[in-house]
Amino acid sequence: MHRTAVWTLVGLLVLASTAAAQRRPIDLPWMGPKKGPPPDFPEVFLSPAEAAGRGLVPVDARSAEAFEAGHLPGATRVEVGTPCLVSGGECLVQRLGAAGLSGAEGALVYGDDPEAVGRLFWLLERGGASGVRVLDGGLPAWKQEGLPTELGPAARKPTTFRPGLPTRDGAGLSDPTTAVDRVRVAEGFGTPEMELVDVRGAEAWAGPEGHIPHSLPYDFLGLFEEPSRWPDPVAMRGVFSRLGPRPTTYVDMGSTFVLYGDGPDDPRPGLGYLLLRAMDVRVAVYPGGWRDWRHTAPGTEPLPVVRIVDALELARTIEATNPDLTADRPTPGLVLFDVRTAPDHRVGHLPGAISLPAQFCAQGVTEQVAMPDTGDRLAVPVAFYCYGPSCIRSRNCSTQAARAGFRNVLWFRGGVPAWRAAGLPLLRSERAGPARP
Repeated sequence: MHRTAVWTLVGLLVLASTAAAQRRPIDLPWMGPKKGPPPDFPEVFLSPAEAAGRGLVPVDARSAEAFEAGHLPGATRVEVGTPCLVSGGECLVQRLGAAGLSGAEGALVYGDDPEAVGRLFWLLERGGASGVRVLDGGLPAWKQEGLPTELGPAARKPTTFRPGLPTRDGAGLSDPTTAVDRVRVAEGFGTPEMELVDVRGAEAWAGPEGHIPHSLPYDFLGLFEEPSRWPDPVAMRGVFSRLGPRPTTYVDMGSTFVLYGDGPDDPRPGLGYLLLRAMDVRVAVYPGGWRDWRHTAPGTEPLPVVRIVDALELARTIEATNPDLTADRPTPGLVLFDVRTAPDHRVGHLPGAISLPAQFCAQGVTEQVAMPDTGDRLAVPVAFYCYGPSCIRSRNCSTQAARAGFRNVLWFRGGVPAWRAAGLPLLRSERAGPARP
């Protein structure tokens, strides 16, 4: 054996034995999320002792009844209707001024519902308030420290709100933003600059209506260990950084995360915004959310949707014209793509599937889908499958099809293993199908 190779092997054995002796794994960079320079975490959460004497204006995220029963001295409430939630801008600025906020002072948000606190935090930053903080533990923690409270309605007088920060409307996705619209989301999904997060939950994300292409589901309430205490930002970042389409593929924490929920009244994106801000992550909210994405104004085309299908639903579609699933012919009204390798397609594939290895998806989908007799070919359902849930080729091809303009994209996430598990036949073929477009 070459001398250099011997010493390399010895070095690796020493490294492994040292790690074993210390009872900790070797840190292999390819086994975890991308690592960058240590983030400089912003000061977001304050204890009552830290908040007292700061000169911050308390902003209460609770109901009017709870507010009048007891609140922090000098506190106010912000009433924001749905139009302001969507548009922001002057509408939001007026509501902040009506609550007695000038924008020159810092704000201390508190409440008993994390989602309500998060949405208020996002609204204040969206309006241009500077130095927004959150009271850890809320009013109970404040009282426990023996700090004073007040009763009755808010006594702050309306004023003119002037943003303490430059407005960030129109900033690119490479810069911190607070809100984006459907045009920005449509331009950015599936690109390295944007990580799209569906806060409606995994059930809705995988449900019959589908989701915005390339989004991933996440429940930010799952980061809480104690309901009454805000999570530690360092620990949160470590957990959230392992979000991804499979256990070994993670989101890029250097991207801008765009969060969407059901619609403008959904407070969950605001909570995610607050927690990601505390983690020192670039984040924005898509206020219109799923309802806005699905809304088609007169004279406009629908936006693309990816819907996860299971083996039985896909089989029923194929069986409509291929009852015994033994004919290897295209299914009318559906274009089914096998994005595995061509040899694996020959060994066994779903009936009527076209072999389109994943590296050719970007242009291959458009070239393989013929123009139907009537209507637009971009409305034709296109479906993708590969080796199973741990294979993300079908997800990536689904995104590429959506970015190419296809509006009805089906993702057979279970792939060949799910098809086999359902007792459905695979067909052999001597032809490889199109190796490239």
